[in-house]
Amino acid sequence: MSCCGMRPLGESGVHPRGLLTPNHVALVNKVFPTEAGETGPRPSRLSTLVFYANQKPIKLAKVGEFLAKRIKGDLSRVKSGHVSVGLQICDSLMVQCPPTHVNILAKSIMRIVDTVLQSPDPDLMLEATKTFVIFNSFYTHDTIIDVELTEQYSSLVFTFCAQCTYTTTDSIVQNKLHQSGLRAIQSISGNDTFFLNPRAADYISKIIPAILANLHEEGRLITTSPPPQKKGARAPIVPMRTTLTDDLFTHPLQQQSAITSLGALLSNTNSKTLRMVLEPLWAEMDAKGEWRNDAHVAFIMDEIAAAVAPQYHYILLGSLVERVKVTALASLDRRGVVVGLAVLVSGGNGSSVAAMELLEALVGQIHEASARQEAENTSLQGALVEAVGALAIHLAYPTQLSDLVGFLVNRLVKEDAATRSILCS
Repeated sequence: MSCCGMRPLGESGVHPRGLLTPNHVALVNKVFPTEAGETGPRPSRLSTLVFYANQKPIKLAKVGEFLAKRIKGDLSRVKSGHVSVGLQICDSLMVQCPPTHVNILAKSIMRIVDTVLQSPDPDLMLEATKTFVIFNSFYTHDTIIDVELTEQYSSLVFTFCAQCTYTTTDSIVQNKLHQSGLRAIQSISGNDTFFLNPRAADYISKIIPAILANLHEEGRLITTSPPPQKKGARAPIVPMRTTLTDDLFTHPLQQQSAITSLGALLSNTNSKTLRMVLEPLWAEMDAKGEWRNDAHVAFIMDEIAAAVAPQYHYILLGSLVERVKVTALASLDRRGVVVGLAVLVSGGNGSSVAAMELLEALVGQIHEASARQEAENTSLQGALVEAVGALAIHLAYPTQLSDLVGFLVNRLVKEDAATRSILCS
């Protein structure tokens, strides 16, 4: 005892530095396991932290800042378990606090996800992706006011897209990174307010190549060379770590994730925004030679038709018709576009387009193809004839078949011998 009857600091059993620790810091630290054998966040302590955040939402900003600082430190000390706990704390705060409170945490969540994505551990990246997916369920794209938050979000979009095309000889690591990126993309494009974002077109320009890259055979994705660095994105470091979940990350899984991501993007479109997606989609297929594989084209068209609302199928078909007319397109690529048209029409997706208008466009292409001397024109002509035949499979009105025949008979009289030969083949 001191002479005035008071104990000096330290005699009470409390660490002197603990008396100066802010309440939010102490509450966060208590959630982390300290005993041997403990894993995951301490449930009772996590409940206390969530209660504190709900009662004092003004403190959420400080909670987020401290979590970002702590996770960065744990990551540098290779405390993967603690990094995982930190991410789970973020998830709980977003899910269990009122949605309006997530805005207070937003910048810290972005910093935390960005920090973990720079780690060499793909499993931690997947956990960070889960946190980002939860954040996206609350994020509203039409309230872009905070410039800093917008830049953080955009940087993460580009980083996740880069993950989808990351290549390495380690197929397990590659599949995990692709899965991480695709899960994030699905949550981004599946957000109901996505197309209200002023940067939606920029995001789509990165999202489309990322999705298409995962709709191919596995062999086409493996390479020993590192991926090119993209603006706003980092190439992850390949780790030397294996986990029990490695065998779950297979190529069929990532292909299904790519299909789901494409569906999420297209299902949110309307008459205006659908064109915003289709134009870069066709351009990417042009650039990567996607049109030259009939089975692949049919597969993609089926998925697109399933995702796009039926009332907008006319835009889809009209976009393909315009693509056929692009003079710079090689005959083999133009043939693939025609195959895509035939797949959509034969599948009953052309009823919203005037059959006679589509027939006129196809016959016009046959006329142009007959005048060219390219070796690939024979296969293009064959595809055009098949597309014409597909118009007779699904009839939108009772006299459609007779109208089609009447149109073709009239054209046969007017066309040159080469075109007539093709139409009669």
